[in-house]
Amino acid sequence: MRASVPIRNARVLIYDSGQMGLERLYEEADLPSAMYPAICLAVKTYREMMEETEDGYRDHFCRRLLERLLISFDENDIHLDETDMNYFMQRIGKNENDSFDVAV
Repeated sequence: MRASVPIRNARVLIYDSGQMGLERLYEEADLPSAMYPAICLAVKTYREMMEETEDGYRDHFCRRLLERLLISFDENDIHLDETDMNYFMQRIGKNENDSFDVAV
């Protein structure tokens, strides 16, 4: 892992109720600071969706997550360049077969 933190510990930091764990992990991974607001919003949206979802359909969940994030990015004035946005969408939409088709 980029931050040299075991996966179990990274999960705890990411899902910490405050933002400090995620922020520290993000810094340790030396990821682009411009994408941090988008990552925070993605984690928040994911948490909200996990609380409201009842089905186990990953593709459906990923599509809904992408739709909500794109709307939230716009509402929160978060702008990613095309390369970062494509990467972001690809990572969220990736399934176990690496064949998830994102139609946005």
